[in-house]
Amino acid sequence: MEHLALFIGSKIRQYRKQSGMTQTDLADKLHTSKQTISKYEKGIIKANQDVLFKLVTIFNVSVDDFFPTETSLATTSPDAKNGTVQAINDKVVQLHPERQEIVLEVATEQLKEQEEEAREIHEPLALYSTKAITELAAGLGYSYDDNDIRTVQVEEEPPRHDIASIVNGDSMLPDYENGDIVYLKDTGFSSYSGQVCAVAINDKSYLKKVYTEDNCLRLVSINPKYDDIIIDFPPSADTHIKIYAVVGSGKVVD
Repeated sequence: MEHLALFIGSKIRQYRKQSGMTQTDLADKLHTSKQTISKYEKGIIKANQDVLFKLVTIFNVSVDDFFPTETSLATTSPDAKNGTVQAINDKVVQLHPERQEIVLEVATEQLKEQEEEAREIHEPLALYSTKAITELAAGLGYSYDDNDIRTVQVEEEPPRHDIASIVNGDSMLPDYENGDIVYLKDTGFSSYSGQVCAVAINDKSYLKKVYTEDNCLRLVSINPKYDDIIIDFPPSADTHIKIYAVVGSGKVVD
């Protein structure tokens, strides 16, 4: 499994470079993070079937191109490698000395690049720990509990925030995926014009774009399959409401 992840990762890197994309460019197309692309390419995690089908479309290749063939497996055998080395030697000895120098320079550069890639693969991933409160529904609402706190690890240093929470649902796709962490701050806004916020109402919480309208707030999903949610604002005396602006987001490391 580890060797397969490395092979698939090398193909992703190859096709990405052939397409002239950076890791950030590819991450944007897959609606994920640069760090996730890096882990795919290093073989730290294996791209699943859904990701591979998306890559097929992005790179205009076949899904079979991401998997080793019998021929490619055969060429990695010791006998095949020895045969390749012998073939290279047979060619090099026929070259004039100045051309042999060129071959040596190219081989040296290739070796340097290979060693750098090997270091990247084994380089430990720096992680940050942060505390997340309950789960925010990117959907129809989720129970909110101030006492439900757990520590999670994330790939990027969190921005300054008051609380953090985990996204639950798909109504904010493609900007916020299920399982993402969002960092929240009490900004003291009294009027909203489309800011992405966490809205806690009594025992429900939501992650939505928020708009102020006459005597109400409209909570809008990015995913068009969800209807808007309308809540009274200002709220009645017996209604508890708290609104936090999203100041950043990231991926949780499992």
